[in-house]
Amino acid sequence: MRLNRACSAELVNKKLKRTYTGFRPVVLSAERYDGIVGRSIQRDSKEYLEAIAEEQRYAKYLQNGNAALQRRFTNMRDLTGKNDEELLAARDKVLAEATKNRKTQDLMDKRRKQRIMRANELLTMLKPGPRGLHAALIESETIYQRRYHDELNAEIAEKARHQELLDEQQCPQILIPFGCASEEQDKAQQLAKAKEARSRYLEAIETKRQLKEAEREQNLFDSIVEREQYKCIMEKEQQKRKELAEKRREFCRNAYQEALKEKAEKARFEAMADAVDDRIICVDKAAHRHLDSRYSHQMKELREKRMRHLAAAAQQHCQVQRAKQQELEQQRERAEQSHQKAEEADELKRKLQIAKLAKERRQYEQEYLLHRGDKAQRLAEIRRFELASRLKNESANEQFAASVKRDQDEEAAELRKILLGQRDEFLAQREEELMRISPCAEDPNLDDDFNYFAAAAKAMEESKAQGRPLYPIAKAAELYRRDNQLDMVPQGQVVRRKKIRDYCWPGYVSKAELAYRKYEHRERCKIKQEKVRRDMFDNCLKITKMAAEERPFRQCVQECPMKLMQHRGMPAIASQETIELPAHSCEESPLPAGRCPSLQTPSQEEWKCAPEDQQSASFKTAPSKSDTTLQPAISHHSQRAAAGRDRSVYTLSRSSARGPDLTRCWTSPPQTQAKAANIPVISSINQKDAAHQSPKPFGPAKLEQFD
Repeated sequence: MRLNRACSAELVNKKLKRTYTGFRPVVLSAERYDGIVGRSIQRDSKEYLEAIAEEQRYAKYLQNGNAALQRRFTNMRDLTGKNDEELLAARDKVLAEATKNRKTQDLMDKRRKQRIMRANELLTMLKPGPRGLHAALIESETIYQRRYHDELNAEIAEKARHQELLDEQQCPQILIPFGCASEEQDKAQQLAKAKEARSRYLEAIETKRQLKEAEREQNLFDSIVEREQYKCIMEKEQQKRKELAEKRREFCRNAYQEALKEKAEKARFEAMADAVDDRIICVDKAAHRHLDSRYSHQMKELREKRMRHLAAAAQQHCQVQRAKQQELEQQRERAEQSHQKAEEADELKRKLQIAKLAKERRQYEQEYLLHRGDKAQRLAEIRRFELASRLKNESANEQFAASVKRDQDEEAAELRKILLGQRDEFLAQREEELMRISPCAEDPNLDDDFNYFAAAAKAMEESKAQGRPLYPIAKAAELYRRDNQLDMVPQGQVVRRKKIRDYCWPGYVSKAELAYRKYEHRERCKIKQEKVRRDMFDNCLKITKMAAEERPFRQCVQECPMKLMQHRGMPAIASQETIELPAHSCEESPLPAGRCPSLQTPSQEEWKCAPEDQQSASFKTAPSKSDTTLQPAISHHSQRAAAGRDRSVYTLSRSSARGPDLTRCWTSPPQTQAKAANIPVISSINQKDAAHQSPKPFGPAKLEQFD
């Protein structure tokens, strides 16, 4: 929460930004300016439409030319049949355009949303967790198919061996004697078959040769007929070209003679037109000379007349202005005389008023001196009367004073409400602006973790129903839990509001109200996330239990690390009890055989969770000044921590009389300082039989420790 304090501001590294005042010129290149102009007039779209129209016109021109050329060949068979595929494509296009309506659009939108959902699912499946779960499913299926094929191959081999035994019993091997007669008969049969096959092959070759010869003669006949047809067509075309050339020459001759006649007519007409134009130009020039002289004479007369009129008007205007000036001078003199008389009258009136006031003041002083003694006596009598009435009517006076006080308080409250109404509205608006409730983003990967374990539990159930092995899926889930440091976050103490502080510091109320509203919102978010975490770890327990049913727990035999003690330069070990084996060493990194005599196998009771007063030092933290100190419990080998996502888990070192923190009895990482009383972690590799576990995921009496 920010309380507008400079000491709590976060350190940031920001560069100073230059602020430009005024206008800055915009420089455009020629290419960019051409693009802007082209887009403003839609030049590209127009060129595109013109190109499409030109292609359509050219295609139409080619079609018309092809049709005209084909109409020339009247004696040829029709080879211009429409392609069935083109007809079908055109018909489908028309039908698609006709059926494009609202339902089609809705269907396209639905498919688009489905594609987006499939893309999101694909992106989710590309994450490391779902990818590992998918690999585990593939491994489980591979193991299942391998077992199935091995059993099938074993069954087939067993049946084959059984059949061989039956064959040997029913059909024993018998030695057949060798003879020459049977071999000669076989050779004679093979020779007869070869001759028969040769005769059939020769017949087929002769039939094919005859068919080829007939086809060649037919093609030769067709080519001769076609050549004669083309020859006849070419002769007709040549005759038509000659007739057309003769007609063209005759047409050109006639056109040349008509052109000569038209040229002579045109020359005669141009001569007549030139003569008429010369006469018109002569008359026009004479008329212009006459009109120009008359126009200049008239303009001169008009100018002189205007000058005379302006001179008379100016003289008259000067006379009028002179008369107005004289009248204004007379008015100013009269106003000055009236103002001087008014000032003299005001001065006389002020002096008379001063004299009258001085006379009244002297008279009042005389009366005051006369009545001062009477006034003091009257005031003393009033005070005595008030004191007597107050002593007589004390209760009435108290009620009256209370009523007056209530009226005054009501008036003050109403006035305060009226005056502070706008301030309260402003403070409420400011508080709403400051109340920026952030979303529940304490753990951004919580949804992914929950979905992963839900998918893993579903895959375990499906695999169990189909008979596939569950160990790869449980191992992938456990590796995912370890790599991402999944742990139950302990229940923190709810921050309660203290009214005493608000009374002591009234100025703190607005900020405290905002802070505690955020506390309440964060608490609601924490409750929701706690429910999601419990569901997730319920799935985790279900996976562990199903894996334990498939592969029961086997006690790990602890061995002496002899090679470690024999290593050169290794310091002497005073007590072997301080050596602890790493987790899952019995399967992943087995030690050499040999029983360690100094180590004893712990009893079954030692694997149970110890009560609160007997728990190991792993539950306790170093003493602190505050009993609610938060201590991070995070490993530096976390994939999410390495990727920049802090998944720190905070544990409370707060002693409570309600009992131990049950969430840490099976979710915290293994502690290296404790031995038999350590709280275990869930393991799908080395685990006990979960059939004895309680169905409740958080019961302290049924939790068992895994190595």
